[in-house]
Amino acid sequence: MDARLALVPLVCLACFSANAAGPLPEIQKFHQYTPSLSVSGQPRRNQFAAIAAAGYKVVVNVASADSNPDAIGDEK
Repeated sequence: MDARLALVPLVCLACFSANAAGPLPEIQKFHQYTPSLSVSGQPRRNQFAAIAAAGYKVVVNVASADSNPDAIGDEK
């Protein structure tokens, strides 16, 4: 395993929005850096609807699918 991966959570999300998106306290380790950039831990499958409803348009998964046994469907 790459040593750099040990320094970050297995999955980190970067969410971008054209408009200011709101906070998502139900998502683990959610932190809003700017109105259009936030990061968090791995959301659960049912939390993606809340992410979209909050105004986020893009979710970037920075972990490899092999590093997460709970990866969702086509992530593997």
